[in-house]
Amino acid sequence: MTAGVALITGASRGIGKGIALALAAAGYHIAGMATKADPDNQESGLYRVKGEVEAHGVQFLPLAGNIAALDEHESLIAQSLSAFGRIDVLVNNAGVAPLERRDMMHCLPESFDRLTDINLRGPFFFTQGVARQMLRQVEKGTSVAPKIIFITSVSSRIVSTNRAEYCIR
Repeated sequence: MTAGVALITGASRGIGKGIALALAAAGYHIAGMATKADPDNQESGLYRVKGEVEAHGVQFLPLAGNIAALDEHESLIAQSLSAFGRIDVLVNNAGVAPLERRDMMHCLPESFDRLTDINLRGPFFFTQGVARQMLRQVEKGTSVAPKIIFITSVSSRIVSTNRAEYCIR
């Protein structure tokens, strides 16, 4: 018996990988998402995490996807559901820093747009899709208390003078 299913964005390294391993240790199957998931390269980020997660006796589904690409969201959610039948936990962890560290007076629109698409807009609409699924599960009685978690940065509370677009709260 598993604790449930967790869908984690940015799961190939760092905090996302750590969350995947902690939830796997707690008995969760993991759908791990990253921009790159090359099945021909078992040493790539998500496939390394897959081996570590599965060592806990749970399953890991590697998902290649770009959180900023809204047209990919439905497919990513569907793949998770096809593999596991439900989503109990969503961890929005994927994120990027500015392309270049610049003072606010010199930020570039391309950098601002990229950052907000990946760190704000994409996760917002991805969460919308997953939340709809979670509500259907609650209505059917297949999930009792689904969870949605956003991993953010201390830069929303502490001044980073050379990363203005990153410090939006």
